[in-house]
Amino acid sequence: MAKKSFVKINIRGGIISSGDLGNIVNIAKKVNVDTVELGERQNIYFYIDKEKRGEAEELMRIAAFDFEVDNTKYPNIICSYAGVDIFNSNPWFGEGIYRDILYSFTFKPEIKINIADSTQALVPLYTGCLNFIPSSHVNFFYLYINHTTLEGIQPWPKLIYNTDIAELSRQLEKEILTEEYFDINSLSAKIDKTQKFITLEVDEPLAIPRIRFPYYEGVNKFGDKFWLGIYRRNNDFSIDLLESIYNLCTQSRIGQINITPWKSIMVKGIAEEERIEWEKLLSRHGINSRHSSIELNWQMADMDEESLRIKNALVKDFDEQDIRTYGISFAIYTGKKFDFNSSVVIKKRPGIFNFWGFLKKFTVYDILYSPDFSLNATNYHTYTSNITWNGLAENLRNLSENYYKQLSAKAPVKKNSPKEKRPQTVNLYQCKHCFTVYDEKYGEPENGIAAGISFEQLPAEYTCSLCDNPKSDFIKKDTEIYVS
Repeated sequence: MAKKSFVKINIRGGIISSGDLGNIVNIAKKVNVDTVELGERQNIYFYIDKEKRGEAEELMRIAAFDFEVDNTKYPNIICSYAGVDIFNSNPWFGEGIYRDILYSFTFKPEIKINIADSTQALVPLYTGCLNFIPSSHVNFFYLYINHTTLEGIQPWPKLIYNTDIAELSRQLEKEILTEEYFDINSLSAKIDKTQKFITLEVDEPLAIPRIRFPYYEGVNKFGDKFWLGIYRRNNDFSIDLLESIYNLCTQSRIGQINITPWKSIMVKGIAEEERIEWEKLLSRHGINSRHSSIELNWQMADMDEESLRIKNALVKDFDEQDIRTYGISFAIYTGKKFDFNSSVVIKKRPGIFNFWGFLKKFTVYDILYSPDFSLNATNYHTYTSNITWNGLAENLRNLSENYYKQLSAKAPVKKNSPKEKRPQTVNLYQCKHCFTVYDEKYGEPENGIAAGISFEQLPAEYTCSLCDNPKSDFIKKDTEIYVS
């Protein structure tokens, strides 16, 4: 077998124009690439024969791609652009501001940078070194720094104006890469002496609402248009499939597609009259567009075949045992380093057992979980340790049941500074069959229901977003949450 090199193309913010998609298809064909994989940081990977490396590099330079071969020095800037108008409800953070921020980066960062809205769960908030999250003040962002020299994730002392994000990131990167240790406040004071940025005082802590994991696959209606999510169980996107997507985008005048951190493709803005053509495309390529939610909520390292095998085996086991995982996300860690924000972490490691005086090596697993099962976890507790494969699915099932038991408990809100908390009663409606909760504060953007729509305002034909049971099967729940 010929030796291979791997190619990584960074798709800044996960936004790829139809023209660039066509360029990737053409390059892949010229260097004999049949499939590509999508990465956790909204990038594209594929393997090439060593003798094709020079040709591939020249073609990618001509196409002006941000690429690396056999290297991962420059992590992609990721953002939640893909979820705009579908999975988030921020009143001011729209597509134009995302683009302005992304275009303002005139350098290639060597540290990980996330730009993500806290009202969505499609893109993790804290997997970057620098994590910019919009505040309630128009055009101003919180900054959270996640670095090994810090004790946990630390907030920047001021809100940052959107046009300053790129330059502040450049200055912070320089400091972070050259300092063995730094303190947030002293670093802020040092940067203030060299350049004045537009800032605001942090007048309220960042609050992260409890957000349901989005169903990001299939053809879905939003307003008078449709969006399509394409997921592949083994993360194998054929060049033939990508070429068909490119051709139909060109035919439909769709200027771009999006890559998600869940290693899927999203196409937005599909007109009613074009929907049938996208359905035909899925059929021609044998794409199943309605996987169970059990299959979709997994995070794994890029190009990690072992994690993929574990995930597929667990999904099969979950399905056979009828384990419900809706609303929970899982990460699989096999030793290959990657960044994740998930409700539950499955950690594989070697274990040694004593059998009648003989030491034997076994593969064991630890299960960790976020205390509130947050999709944006910043710390984990150990649920159980040293379990073998045979007990893994059962333990995950028990942990999942614990999650559903606490759904109606006090909804946790992440705070970054201690303030007095007071109880506030909210009205939630819960499906009596699958326990899915409708919360008017967030609505169901993925189903075209805007935030603020009360349960009483929902149409009579409304059905549960998970099990399709009727509106009449929802039970009112008076739940206390704690707010500052």
